[in-house]
Amino acid sequence: MVIPVYLIMIFGVIFFVKAYFIKQQTIAASRYVTIAKGEFKTKDEDVKDVLGKVFFSRVDKDKVKFEEVNTSEALDTVFSGHGGNTNQVLGIFFKVLDKISSTRGYKVSYEIEVKGKFTQKILGNKKKVVISTTYYIDKNTWSHKDVGSLIEFLWSILKELASGIGDIFS
Repeated sequence: MVIPVYLIMIFGVIFFVKAYFIKQQTIAASRYVTIAKGEFKTKDEDVKDVLGKVFFSRVDKDKVKFEEVNTSEALDTVFSGHGGNTNQVLGIFFKVLDKISSTRGYKVSYEIEVKGKFTQKILGNKKKVVISTTYYIDKNTWSHKDVGSLIEFLWSILKELASGIGDIFS
């Protein structure tokens, strides 16, 4: 009766460790992408190559994606530190802002496949989980915004796991 609980815990720890490792890689990779694309105007192919070789060499490189984030989202983070109303106020100026602003942001994301029907059920029947981080740069001032915070992600998984274990014993 105890063995299924231990197995769930072991597989949960393995999943969390992998998610944490990937989160740390997305943080470092988003900094690299922001500098390479925002400051040095590096080609997309070269950035993708470095992401695969340096940051995500131990995992499936094809699941790594990066994209530019619009300036108004970057300004939210730069001005308020945690997001504010800049998107609403400056929403009509998106294209103009993207051309004239020195603030640039890039998001790096990685998609994890959730294997096992039981693990998928615990996560709310999710077959894929996306972990991503966005970084912004404005001249020499760094500001960082976590998209899809790992703590929130882990807490939601723990709640699902607890309810899944409760379902087993009820």
